[in-house]
Amino acid sequence: MLIRTRISWLIFAFIVLSVSTAYAQPDTLPKKLIKFGWDTPLPDYLLANITTMEQHPFDGISIGLHVGPKVFTRSPYPDDAYAQDRADLAATTFTRFTDNFLIMWAGTAEQDWAFASDSDWAAAEANIRNFAATAVAGGMRGIALDPEPYDFSAWWYNRDRYQGLEFEQAQALVRERGIRFMSIIQESIPDARVLLLFGPAKVRSELEARGFGLRDSPWALYGAFVEGLILGANDTSRLIDGNEWSYYFTNAQQFVDSRAYINDSIHALADDPTLRTRFGAVVEIGQAVYVDAVLDLRGNPDHIGYHLASDEQRLQMLEHNVYYALLNTDEYVWMTSEQANWWEDDVAYGDAAIASAREKVATGAPLGFDVDAFVQAALSGDGG
Repeated sequence: MLIRTRISWLIFAFIVLSVSTAYAQPDTLPKKLIKFGWDTPLPDYLLANITTMEQHPFDGISIGLHVGPKVFTRSPYPDDAYAQDRADLAATTFTRFTDNFLIMWAGTAEQDWAFASDSDWAAAEANIRNFAATAVAGGMRGIALDPEPYDFSAWWYNRDRYQGLEFEQAQALVRERGIRFMSIIQESIPDARVLLLFGPAKVRSELEARGFGLRDSPWALYGAFVEGLILGANDTSRLIDGNEWSYYFTNAQQFVDSRAYINDSIHALADDPTLRTRFGAVVEIGQAVYVDAVLDLRGNPDHIGYHLASDEQRLQMLEHNVYYALLNTDEYVWMTSEQANWWEDDVAYGDAAIASAREKVATGAPLGFDVDAFVQAALSGDGG
């Protein structure tokens, strides 16, 4: 087996799940494809380039701000720091990109920032409120919340950082902060869509991987925060588990089985009847497509695209993943890239394959080809 780590682990994790018709995807919402990645534009770029950007086959994009994506800071950004971004967003006319999301980092905090500090939390509240108001200025659908700790983790726990609170007490505090976080978003966006790139399924996977060692994980308090978001969501808002695990899916069954895994993640949350009721009411399932892994844009042997035999196979793999991601989402698929800049590079990074997958899903047509043979050749080392 040439492709190890994430691909091999995910194949094992999802193959063992049983498929149930109880988790069949709903067909009541339109399926929408949202572009994410390192090419996330800022508002002034959008204003200048929206016409050409909307020629690509997406329903929306992630949008950044000039203050940056981080909201867990020890001092708030000045209120006037948002003025130009709001003006540029208000002046931008979106036609195709109807479902846009404002990027917000919640996993990465400033050094020593802590939920237990009232002053740190007050700064965060000011930032969250201004981010949400800016999203409204741009007519955005909601917030894309990235909980991954890229530097100092907001989810770390130790007794000194939490002023002597035991782990369970810190969890209770963070849960309340999560409720408040969601309430602030909904003050500006009453029917907010909060797309968690990692959602409840990440809480479940951390518990399964670490067991009672969770308190020593960089994700230790994330589950409590997710619980707060669920409890704080009103009846018209939705929390979307973005299922970042699907970056590395290589067959249709993994997309199907992931729905059961996410739904069953309710058992990783607190044993609270209210929480469990709200989970069913407000949590939706999303899917992701990682372009770099499929098209071999990073030259990484842990990615399927590295081992495929040709660019034709890679483009078929991209169409395959977009197709099955759309089939198995409640509404949103987010497609991310790091090495590809959709707006600047003079390269069509699979636009035709993406458009083909979208059309087939919209019309109920089959994919029309099978990738299993060349994927298995790649996984066994015979692909190229």
